[in-house]
Amino acid sequence: MTSKPDWLPELIRLEGFDGNDNKYEAYFNALYDVFKNDFIDNIPSYRGKNVGLLSKGTSQGKNNNFWHIVTKKEYNIPNLHERPPYIRRCERIKWPRAIIENIPNQQILIWNELDANNIKEHLWLRNFDYVVVLIDKKSYYLFLTAYYVDSGHYRRNLQKRYDRYK
Repeated sequence: MTSKPDWLPELIRLEGFDGNDNKYEAYFNALYDVFKNDFIDNIPSYRGKNVGLLSKGTSQGKNNNFWHIVTKKEYNIPNLHERPPYIRRCERIKWPRAIIENIPNQQILIWNELDANNIKEHLWLRNFDYVVVLIDKKSYYLFLTAYYVDSGHYRRNLQKRYDRYK
């Protein structure tokens, strides 16, 4: 097992909110505070360019990019705001900015893919099963998503995509 890099923040676990009357509300508010600090109040930079948010829209008072990175896509639920929270994504809310800001780093595999006239840059912290995806808009980057890799099948798929790029 690879040791956790010093720059990678600790997880924010739901169990830390057990004393609250509504621990889920308190947990999501704390997660959103991190997201807001990391991407709205303090805009990160990547390769010398600002990283903006893909969506300015909100749901339940929280930016749609936030919901995208703390929920998991369910094919029978097309609406982003109805997707179920995914605890593995929630716990890692501090990781996207840390990964973005720690390039170059030998632990992070990077590759580009062309998709619908956009160049998507993938930052994969392979040993910790986490991916950040940015869209290169030439003068800035858009933060598209970040997610936990929870299956061997998807891990192998990512490896093939990286190998194909290299």
